[in-house]
Amino acid sequence: MPEGRPEARPLRPHDPARLGRYDLVGRLGSGAQGTVFLGVGADGEQKAARPGAAGRSRLR
Repeated sequence: MPEGRPEARPLRPHDPARLGRYDLVGRLGSGAQGTVFLGVGADGEQKAARPGAAGRSRLR
């Protein structure tokens, strides 16, 4: 797998800018369970992030 940022579409105006300690920099996809965002930590670590129900979020 090539290094670097996965291909992500731009955030939309109503999208969150941050999730936990990750700045959200793009949208990876969306479906029945919601939108998955690309998050980047202060150290450059990348995670797929999905806001969860009742304020719970998932980072992978």
